[in-house]
Amino acid sequence: MHSNTSLGTFNDHHFAPHRPAVAPVARALATADTRQLTLTYSSYQHRRDGFWTGSRRFPVLRLSGVWLERAGFAPGQRVQVRVDAGRLVIEPAG
Repeated sequence: MHSNTSLGTFNDHHFAPHRPAVAPVARALATADTRQLTLTYSSYQHRRDGFWTGSRRFPVLRLSGVWLERAGFAPGQRVQVRVDAGRLVIEPAG
């Protein structure tokens, strides 16, 4: 299934509800307290005085998975992200 969004075409089948079998070593790594993720990028176009002036690329970091629940975070919960000495610190918003 494909759907169009303002950011382009979104392909729903990339988010299938089931996954292929995972090797025991990979499964053990997935339950650790540390995750290694890959920054991707997105972009948007600038519009000034009715004219397109170019596009701007920016990094994107997506966090998802049951491990977030295990860490104490719940869907719908507000969080605070703070930059601290080259690190991102994610805490419940308070």
